[in-house]
Amino acid sequence: MLWIKWAVVIGVENYKKAPYVEFAERDALVTKEYFNKLLGVPTENTFYLSNSDATYGELKVLLKDKLKNRVAKDDEVYFYFKTAGDFKDTLS
Repeated sequence: MLWIKWAVVIGVENYKKAPYVEFAERDALVTKEYFNKLLGVPTENTFYLSNSDATYGELKVLLKDKLKNRVAKDDEVYFYFKTAGDFKDTLS
């Protein structure tokens, strides 16, 4: 059986209520290239969201509508999310 590779890559460095996360978008782009070139994920099967495009709504549409109907049982899905490590003090 032929399986297909997929990738979801998200990089967020600009937040409304949290500190700026330096290099998050760059790290996500490097990871996207890694998935495509070294792991062999086709570019048409790679979904990339960054900063203001990486909203809860967009991620929900991507996972529930786009990927859910395309990914088969034995497919491989790589998921990378780069953001702030810990910013709970800024949300208090």
